[in-house]
Amino acid sequence: MTEKAPPTRRKFSGIWDQINYLYDKTLYWSWGQGNWRKAQRFADRLKRLVVKADPKGEALLGVSSRALAAEVDGDLRKAIRFRQREIKMMRRLTQPDVPQFARLSLDEVSSGLDRLAIHYWDLGDLPKALQTLEESRRYCAEHGLPFDGQDVVDEIRSEMQAPPPRNGAVSQRRGKRSY
Repeated sequence: MTEKAPPTRRKFSGIWDQINYLYDKTLYWSWGQGNWRKAQRFADRLKRLVVKADPKGEALLGVSSRALAAEVDGDLRKAIRFRQREIKMMRRLTQPDVPQFARLSLDEVSSGLDRLAIHYWDLGDLPKALQTLEESRRYCAEHGLPFDGQDVVDEIRSEMQAPPPRNGAVSQRRGKRSY
């Protein structure tokens, strides 16, 4: 994550250029700065454009944008559904038969799985979060990639061993996120 905000722009070469800009701004303010209120302003605009440009959810950036916007809205179940769809698309786009210009690097799938695991964690489903991180670990091992999620695995295991909160609240992760 960059420490500097993406520069403000007013002109775009097309709708996808604007979607990419709004995605970067939403990502910066939510994950990068933890300013969910400011991220919401960009996410609202992002949602409207994605519905217009990708109504059926067939573009990877469209699905990724929907996941991020749902997360900013606090709808983690919807974010999870979009992340699962995003990961399926990513897996297809790493295959050797995909033209080089459209192919994703293998670490994109692992990063997607890590984001999905964090959504489960935020929702309070710690076993599913661990299961997803283990899938990411296996994927990394299978493809000779370093696994970057060990710190998250350790935090989740620690949280699982801690006594449950008295009020039955779900994980207190919002605002502590780290990729």
